[in-house]
Amino acid sequence: MLTSLSTMAFKKFGLYLIVTVLVLVFGGGCATSLLDTPSTPNEMGVGEGTVVGSFLVEPVPQWTDHPEHFWLLLGKKFPSMKQYSIPLMTNQEEYIVKHLPVGKYWVLKLYAGKLGGFMSTSKPQGWDAQAWEFEVLEQQITYIGRLRVITAKEPDQILAYRQSTKNKLGKVMAYATKSNVVSLNTELPRLYVNVAIEDSLQDAQNMLESKGWTREDINRIVTSLMAPLSEENK
Repeated sequence: MLTSLSTMAFKKFGLYLIVTVLVLVFGGGCATSLLDTPSTPNEMGVGEGTVVGSFLVEPVPQWTDHPEHFWLLLGKKFPSMKQYSIPLMTNQEEYIVKHLPVGKYWVLKLYAGKLGGFMSTSKPQGWDAQAWEFEVLEQQITYIGRLRVITAKEPDQILAYRQSTKNKLGKVMAYATKSNVVSLNTELPRLYVNVAIEDSLQDAQNMLESKGWTREDINRIVTSLMAPLSEENK
């Protein structure tokens, strides 16, 4: 269990604290799955481009009771506010090949558990240093790399400490407002994550070829690995 991991161990793994969202319904029920109906050649319409890339979630070995399902939520830059989901199984890389409207996209949240999640990351607080964005260009095939996310559950003793701190705050508020009871929400588990972008272009090309894309199509790929979230979009 992760409860035995020390703070130094977390630093070694490069894990960052992420804010939990439990009550948020995943994507408001309107997110489009990027894994459904993968795009085929010669389908790009006006104002569209093609995105090719892959996503991988790997819980740390100490998290033995981790859920099998994770969900990435991507968003298109304002004013569209269109959201896209990527359902993921642990340790199973998933490729996307999708025609999307031109514009900038970035990771909004990572959910652990089934649809809706019991833990999640949250942008901007949790993804300031690790958020990644990509841009879809008209009539181009853009390779965005592999987004690899290593996850860990918050240690129980840290969760207990945060709950204790909140309980003390509740008592202070009750005293200050002369109230008998001040109800504060229960602290929820947080995720720790380490995010990296890896170049697996050859694997992506092999995948496209196996799906019927011609070498001529594949040679049109423009390599543009996802980059840190720019200041204007934080």
